Amino acid sequence: MERIIEILLFVLSEYEKNINPQEIDITQLVRQGYTDSEISTAFSWLYDNYSDSDAKLARKENTFRILHDTERVLFTNRAWADIQQMVHLGLLSNTEVENIIEKASFSGQNKVDSKHVKTFVAYNIFSSGDNINKVFLSDSETIN
Repeated sequence: MERIIEILLFVLSEYEKNINPQEIDITQLVRQGYTDSEISTAFSWLYDNYSDSDAKLARKENTFRILHDTERVLFTNRAWADIQQMVHLGLLSNTEVENIIEKASFSGQNKVDSKHVKTFVAYNIFSSGDNINKVFLSDSETIN
């Protein structure tokens, strides 16, 4: 699931550069080792959740969270940078960031890293409603 989040970050970053989703060069993703199934799953999720540009703009947050010193020690630098990028791109809301901070503070882990953040985000976006079963494809399946 984390790999699909990485693809979503790549695609949304390209979209931020005003590149049309149909024009995104997915061969870069294939060269990086992502499967057709993972790429198709990410694009399917984007189509289902961002096909209406107004929905994307409504979800996007224009604020950012400054961590208190006791919160800052909970995250690696890369993990916190990923969280900020996901907020900027609309994958996370401010409320979801607060949930991540709260879970991190109660987890007892030394530091939350980027992989943990991507796992949390993947769980949140793919487990809402009935979509969890239809979002994940087997390795041989693709969406045309």
